[in-house]
Amino acid sequence: MKRVAALLALMVALACARTSLAQTSAGDKATAQALYDEGKRLMDAGQFAQACPKFADSEKLDPGVGTLLNLGVCYEKNGQTASAWATYKEAASAAANAGEAAREKYARDHAAALEPTLAKMSVTVVTPVDGLEVRRDGVLIPAASFGLALPVDPGDHTVTANADRYKPWSTTVTVAKSASTSVTIPALEPAPVTTPPPPPGPPAAPAPAPQQQTAPAQPQTVIIYQGEPQKRGGAQRFWGIFSIVTGGVAMGTGTVFGFVAKGQWSKSNDPNQGPNGTPECVNDVCTQDGYQHRQDAQNIANIAQWVFVGGAVVAAGGIVLLVTAPSGYEQPARAALTLSPTPGGAMLRGTW
Repeated sequence: MKRVAALLALMVALACARTSLAQTSAGDKATAQALYDEGKRLMDAGQFAQACPKFADSEKLDPGVGTLLNLGVCYEKNGQTASAWATYKEAASAAANAGEAAREKYARDHAAALEPTLAKMSVTVVTPVDGLEVRRDGVLIPAASFGLALPVDPGDHTVTANADRYKPWSTTVTVAKSASTSVTIPALEPAPVTTPPPPPGPPAAPAPAPQQQTAPAQPQTVIIYQGEPQKRGGAQRFWGIFSIVTGGVAMGTGTVFGFVAKGQWSKSNDPNQGPNGTPECVNDVCTQDGYQHRQDAQNIANIAQWVFVGGAVVAAGGIVLLVTAPSGYEQPARAALTLSPTPGGAMLRGTW
């Protein structure tokens, strides 16, 4: 019962934590801005290898189109063409979602310019085995990607292959700019099978001393307290019902937030909201108020999604608690004293 309650508490904590992540804290925003400023300073000084991690960490704390664009430029100037190309692609998608057409065009143009110069690497497995894991620079390569020429940054790359009951395999290759390289993983060699020695057995017990055989005396038991049988699973059913109700309230709250987000989005298209009786947004081109309405709608929609998902997780946990609640009655409490004769006298023992 304690394990089930702990599992429920963990599920509730995870749902609340994921909901709170929908909004960046003020502390994270401040840290992200400091990292961004330091990245700009380092990049202006030509220290691209030191600047790129600053932009990357800033993006993790407070995602933004501007940060992605600067990260892409930093990667490109540092010779990390594949990383720059992928970052420009991500920035173009984020700019399109935010309705920032100029930034979207900038990102797509730079990605298109880099594409013909990308270095590529393909990894081929000669003999696949069960449990095979292939990694490039420590990152797992999905089996569906075997044989495909994938963009990589120019430079040295380490490819490893591991599987249970086989010897590990690895190699390091150097990929030149705009070049294509292939790596073939040969059939893995079986690992030698070793049989561990059997564990040492317990030491032999000393032979008992001979004792005089006497007729065993019957112990006498006096019952001090005899409780009533208690129904099992009552607390678990309570927490199950509580979780279902709590999850349902959260799901309803998420639905209300969804309608609020839809209303905010509709304001940007309302002809009476803009100047001179025109909508604030026409063909995704918005005034400042229209952009703010759409931004508010997106933020509220994110909150609605996580609140609804969190509520669904909690409600599902409550259903599991109800279904798995034990039935029947627990063993009633009982206290007794037992007097047992021994060869040297008597022994008094209590049970409860």
